Amino acid sequence: MAKPAPVYLDPLRLYLSPMAWLSLLHRVSGLLLVLAAPYALWLLQQSLSGPAGYDAVAARVQQPAFKLMCLPWLWALCHHFLAGLRHLFLDAHRGLDLPRARRWSLGVMAGAGALSVAILAWWLA
Repeated sequence: MAKPAPVYLDPLRLYLSPMAWLSLLHRVSGLLLVLAAPYALWLLQQSLSGPAGYDAVAARVQQPAFKLMCLPWLWALCHHFLAGLRHLFLDAHRGLDLPRARRWSLGVMAGAGALSVAILAWWLA
């Protein structure tokens, strides 16, 4: 006899493995990159429109508030890159056993956060 489906399922109380969190965050980071692309392309277009456009974009990019607003995009870029490298290793049949896959997943998540904060600290200096 099959178990009845739960009437109320609280997603915050579910246990997700590190690999599931990595997969979920990989999708979120990809979405953030896609959503940020039009703005980045607009900034590029403005900077290439002429000296006045370049100066306007350069002034905007140097503002600390702009740099802090770039933190989610920077995290998404770092996370997506590191998770993509992990996928390449998995395609090469490296790190497929469960303990190593957990370590890789936690390492990618921690590494993406640390790398994005390090890049932001370098950019703010």
